[in-house]
Amino acid sequence: MSSRALCLTTLVGLAAGAAVVTATSAGAAPITTTSTFQVTCHAVPSAFAGPQSDGKSVTVRVTAPPTVAPGETFDVEIDPGTVQVPNSTSGANLKEISRAKIDFAIPANAQFVTATVADPGNLTAGTPASMIRVDESGTPTSTGQILRLSGNNVTIGNGPSSSTNSTGGMTLNPDSGDTTTIRFPKTRITLTAGNAGTIEPRLRTSGAAGTFGSPESFLTLLPRFGHWLAGNIWAPTSCSPRDGEGAGLNDGAGPLASIAISGVDPGTQVSAAIEGPATGATGAKLPFTVKVTPDTATGTVQFKVDGKPVGEPQPVNAGLARLDLSFDQAGTKSVTAVLTTEDGNQHTTAAHTVTITAKGGPNPQNPGGIGSLDTGSLGS
Repeated sequence: MSSRALCLTTLVGLAAGAAVVTATSAGAAPITTTSTFQVTCHAVPSAFAGPQSDGKSVTVRVTAPPTVAPGETFDVEIDPGTVQVPNSTSGANLKEISRAKIDFAIPANAQFVTATVADPGNLTAGTPASMIRVDESGTPTSTGQILRLSGNNVTIGNGPSSSTNSTGGMTLNPDSGDTTTIRFPKTRITLTAGNAGTIEPRLRTSGAAGTFGSPESFLTLLPRFGHWLAGNIWAPTSCSPRDGEGAGLNDGAGPLASIAISGVDPGTQVSAAIEGPATGATGAKLPFTVKVTPDTATGTVQFKVDGKPVGEPQPVNAGLARLDLSFDQAGTKSVTAVLTTEDGNQHTTAAHTVTITAKGGPNPQNPGGIGSLDTGSLGS
């Protein structure tokens, strides 16, 4: 048997769907982000060949809400997808794939609530799939920062129930015919958004998981082949996102989605105040700014002069909305603004009084009206 026979080139395809993340939220509608990167796997056959590595391009599609509100609880569904592998190679026949596990990092700026298996896939010949929280050593703990999809934490390594030469955990028996279709379980992770920042689902690639061929790698599994001469050949396999054995981690180690925390906690008091000049001349451009507290609140601001709307509603950005007004008639004007937050609540500012004088002197015979309107830019 050639060394390539146990290089497990085709088993690298197991990683091709091993990181597809979908997210749903009661708030913003989900969007899909597609990332393509290479995953390289390291296999150590128990006979005929030394350690082998190979890789392939992987396309990951992540569907997630682009924004969530602070304190909002939402679900992230992880669908590893399906792949096909041949049932025989160079005289060795695939007998089973077992001890499969996929590790995800619990994202920053979010609190982990729970995780469940939404669909067991077809790795059902062994221990049922489950999601547990583990630490860097693979030990279950309520404070661990890793979410592990496995069959009761039975793995090839990095855990209390590990082995490289015995069947266990999530297991798949080969299909009849020339190929076997592998479908990893779908999982549902429930998170609660923090106060601010961005939530970024990622594969486990930090620490020891970033070392090529380590049992801490995000995807590990144990294929078993049968050979007429050698008998059982075990091939513990570890996969990580990199362009080759000697390369560093690639973009697959980065965020698979970006979920912005926007708005305010439902229990937070929102307020708005308007600022502007106390005096001005006809024809001059006068800046008015609404400051929103807290500055994470989002929505739009409708400016008004003497109770009548002027211009289009202005979006709030970083707690600010701006509008420039100019008047072609002298007089005393009352400028207010109405903030409408994303949840539909409205907040009206106190009135700001501005006295307009005619350019070159007062014009008491024509004190009213707005001559023109200029929309200011957002932000600071």
